[in-house]
Amino acid sequence: MLHIAICDDQVSQLSMIHRSVEKYFSSHHSMYYEISDFSDSLKLLEKIQHEGAFDIIILDVMMPKALGTEIAGEIRKRSEKSEIIFISSSRDYALDAFSYNAVHYILKPFSDDDLAEALDRAMKNFTEKSIKKILLHLENGVVQSVGVEDISYIESVNYRRIVHVNGTTYEETKTTLAKFAEELELLSPGSFFQPYRGYIVNLAEIRTITSNCLVLRDGTSIMIKRGDFRKIRDLYFQWSFREKK
Repeated sequence: MLHIAICDDQVSQLSMIHRSVEKYFSSHHSMYYEISDFSDSLKLLEKIQHEGAFDIIILDVMMPKALGTEIAGEIRKRSEKSEIIFISSSRDYALDAFSYNAVHYILKPFSDDDLAEALDRAMKNFTEKSIKKILLHLENGVVQSVGVEDISYIESVNYRRIVHVNGTTYEETKTTLAKFAEELELLSPGSFFQPYRGYIVNLAEIRTITSNCLVLRDGTSIMIKRGDFRKIRDLYFQWSFREKK
């Protein structure tokens, strides 16, 4: 889930930004997100201190208790990963704002398009940071980088590991299935599992679970052990619930 914070001491502006952010995500990105509003900049810092950084933070600059740039400085001490967008009625703080690696500086009054441009930049950075890669060792010394989330499943066939990625197959020449399982768990905990000997499956690719097999989105059927139906079903439900948080 994407966690977004908006901080502006003017309640009317806070509501306006909130509506604009919701409009953006309803039309641009089909992903789960949560927006937290703060009219007090120090409350935002308290939240970050106790619960961790937000993915995207939209900060008003001119606030009574602390300038948005000062808040950004404190945020950067805790996290380099947060994408910060400043909103201000003045250009005077733009130089300071970008010294904190802000993705955009928007002038008030702003339009939905202004905020959408800033969010586009923030989402591009966020997506690039969140894409986790794994290296495949192919024949003739070729090394192929693929996104972990793009892997549908991996199967072991006659001592060969066949990696299925977005409809394309790669034959891994070095990494064992056990090593793959370890790497995938480190990169994306709880997202992959082994339903049967010789297989690793991405839970996101499951379409149907029956008493004796899994059916993936591409139509692939993978056998499961007798009696494992309930265990796999519960595992899938737990993963699905976690993803929707």
